[in-house]
Amino acid sequence: MEIEQNSTVNSQVKHDQQTFAFKNIDFIQIKYPHYADLSVIAEGSFFLALKSFNQQKGYQTAIFLIDSQVMGEEQDDLQPYEYDQVDRLHKFIKLAFKEIENQFEDQLFFNQNHILYQEELLNHQEEILQLPESMYSIHFIEYDLYPKVYTTDQINNFQNKMFNHDELQIGVYQHVRNLIIDKRQKKYYYEKEDFQRISQQIRKCHNLEQLIIHILEYKIRLEDLEDLASAFSECKNLKIVCLYLSENNIDKKCFNHILLCLEKLQKITRLELNIRDNPVEKDSFVGIGRVIRNLKYLENIQLNLSKTGIDSENLETLAQCISENKNINSILFSAYKSNFDRSMLEILMSKFGKLNLENFNLYLSSNKLNHSDFEIFNQNIQNYRNLKFLKLCLSGVDNTEGLSDFAVSIGQLINLDVLKLYFRNNSISSKEISEVGKNIGKLADLKQLTLVLKKNNFSEPFLEQFANDLSLCHQLNCLKLNLNFCKLGQDDLVLFTKSLQLLEKLRHLKLKLKENEIHTQQLVNLFKNLKKCPVLCQLQIKLSMDHIDKEGIIQMMDQITLINSLSRLNLRLINYPNDQEDFLVIGDKIRQWSNILILQLSIKNIDNLIIQKLSKKISKARRVVQFFVKSW
Repeated sequence: MEIEQNSTVNSQVKHDQQTFAFKNIDFIQIKYPHYADLSVIAEGSFFLALKSFNQQKGYQTAIFLIDSQVMGEEQDDLQPYEYDQVDRLHKFIKLAFKEIENQFEDQLFFNQNHILYQEELLNHQEEILQLPESMYSIHFIEYDLYPKVYTTDQINNFQNKMFNHDELQIGVYQHVRNLIIDKRQKKYYYEKEDFQRISQQIRKCHNLEQLIIHILEYKIRLEDLEDLASAFSECKNLKIVCLYLSENNIDKKCFNHILLCLEKLQKITRLELNIRDNPVEKDSFVGIGRVIRNLKYLENIQLNLSKTGIDSENLETLAQCISENKNINSILFSAYKSNFDRSMLEILMSKFGKLNLENFNLYLSSNKLNHSDFEIFNQNIQNYRNLKFLKLCLSGVDNTEGLSDFAVSIGQLINLDVLKLYFRNNSISSKEISEVGKNIGKLADLKQLTLVLKKNNFSEPFLEQFANDLSLCHQLNCLKLNLNFCKLGQDDLVLFTKSLQLLEKLRHLKLKLKENEIHTQQLVNLFKNLKKCPVLCQLQIKLSMDHIDKEGIIQMMDQITLINSLSRLNLRLINYPNDQEDFLVIGDKIRQWSNILILQLSIKNIDNLIIQKLSKKISKARRVVQFFVKSW
């Protein structure tokens, strides 16, 4: 079980908070001029709460800005449909709410933009939550202020009343724009009345624009799901619909009814449909294609068809329909463990190539593909040259031949801003990954690169040259590299970090180095090299400590202190063979820091008493304004 200590230290960081506040107030005023009379009502090291008059709506609002970098570590997971950030957000919003409630005793905060219906939170919740929208590195949240009409106890249960009683006037529902229905608990089967109540509420939300439904693993009867679909089909202003319905054993009748309901929503611009682990018949694949083709404003589609039984014939019909909707510019397609073979990849790439795509996510891990099939990317790449975002999950692929052709195709995507490649457990050689790096170096405007090479055994050094090639990406500011279980040579890793100084705009570096033999001197040199990265401000590193002693921890912390530009540090330390008390020196060293503002420290299987002692030491640090210390 994860143990966590967190704290916020505010007394000595007023200057930093004001800088954060003033910077973002200016941003709002420029980006959203309809917010008038902005004033700060609560602020902290990672959040800012503002009061404003929304001139477009004609009433007071409260605005939250929450720094997304404290939302937790990004997961290198191949499943694209998990929204776990709500629980983390809850911790940060709670602090701001306490301050806001003190200043607005005569008003009730009602979340106009998002109502989160998540059963497991209702019994413990004192605030109204919402799923945030990412804006650059900031999560932006707006709340509307309404006159208070309930007692304190009623306010604490306000969200529950929203869905269980008729005490609220119908006018309240008209303000709801975004709605989240989350039914992912595994404890019990939901009653029919539970979904009937939700369907009734949806029918009242006439101005609903975004709907997210999570109903996974046999948590709904099919007749209730049909009623739910009928309900949201009446919300004619819906623009974003996200249906996550995996493992519900949906039959043909129910599925076709859902598709007919979707087809009635002609304003949809984004459609997400996760039907993983459902037995889908041929007619239903045709129906999905028909819906996508006929939604004339549709721009963004996300389909998870993993383990649905899709074959080449069904895929060709579906892909052809998608290709006929020329308004689409963003696709996510997932067919994990779906017997996807070369012919199906060829269908997909040729059909989708007929669209003018800017964003393309493809999840095809653990299928009947090998690297020789990657030449298909090269054969079709001329139709994808307008891509700005590309994410390819091609893990678990056999046979290393053909990766060079794939590398050449990547080098031709000269408009890419973001590239994410997942090659986990692919038996890639050092020579082949060097070829990939050489071609990535041709992407002069690339800003973000994620490369997952976990469980590839590299027998020859390649990282130094890889970093040298990346130095040609003059705009690269974010690099994430997963090298867990790669058995890297010690010198190769040190030389890699030395070459990173050539990346003059690198601000965010994430390295996963689990189960790589790193000794004290290599560890010290690694951090010593990073201090030469001129603008590095965020560092995330996962390290195996098998060959590190207490002196190594001290030297590591001394070197981190010298990275003058660093403002956020995330350390995940595992497999330390010595006394856990040694980690207390981290707290002593952190108290000497003059630059770190946000710290996240994770130490595997560390004792709770050590966490408490370490947290106490860190809480006295002059410049650490927010930190987490946890065991996992």
